[in-house]
Amino acid sequence: QAPFLGLSLPLLARVSHVSCALSVILGMAVTVSELYAEYESDFKRLQDEIDGVFLEVETAPPERAAKKVAEAGRKAVEADQALRQMDMEAKTMHTHQKAALEPSLRLYRAGLADRRKRVAQLKEAVERKALIPEGGTILGKSTQERERMLQANDRMSSATAQLQQARQQSLEAEAIAADVASDLRQQRETISRARANVGEIGSNYGMAKRIIEMMQQRQDWNRIAVRVIACFMFVVLAVAAYFMLGGGSGGGAAAAASDVQVGGAPSGGGRLLRGHMQSSWHI
Repeated sequence: QAPFLGLSLPLLARVSHVSCALSVILGMAVTVSELYAEYESDFKRLQDEIDGVFLEVETAPPERAAKKVAEAGRKAVEADQALRQMDMEAKTMHTHQKAALEPSLRLYRAGLADRRKRVAQLKEAVERKALIPEGGTILGKSTQERERMLQANDRMSSATAQLQQARQQSLEAEAIAADVASDLRQQRETISRARANVGEIGSNYGMAKRIIEMMQQRQDWNRIAVRVIACFMFVVLAVAAYFMLGGGSGGGAAAAASDVQVGGAPSGGGRLLRGHMQSSWHI
């Protein structure tokens, strides 16, 4: 461990091993997309490369150490982008898959945050070594100038931290936007299904309306038929009542008159007419 490093390599190695083991265990139970697996492979590769750069910085001269620290910073940025892509890809998966991948993503974030913090510490230590070489002199420059340079370096470090924080907030806003877009897509699918169901209900309603109209028409025709039959029965009953009441008495009087004309004895024609009228009366 270098004297100017705040974090030890064994700790980062343990975090990396735990995250890798957890990802392997989760990979056995959860099936992820090929894009997520590709981002995860890139992230692990970048983590290993950053750890290798840390080892080289410990034994490298100040000029080479500064280049290595800058390289580690670039790799940390690439690893952060890969982790963001993994997070966005995980949000598009199902709920149980997302919940299963969340612990692994949390470990990845913690490991990357530790490495970025170490990169910042290495950068500050290398810059201080470049400003103050061994022996405590700065080529004849006064102590005030040295203090001003140190203050300028601190201000630059603070501005860099602010920029990193702003970038982190922008990435979080992007993740929130992706989550909102996913929710909107789900709501759109729900609305589409509801619209299809409403169309089906409208079709069923139209069919039911036609069936009810047909039943109403049949009921109207049945009502008309019942009325016609009732009128016909009334006419038949009226005719029967006419013959039973008025028509029978008139026929009897005519038969009696014919009998009187014949001579008091009923003739054969009279008897035939009387028998016909009696039959009509019984009917």
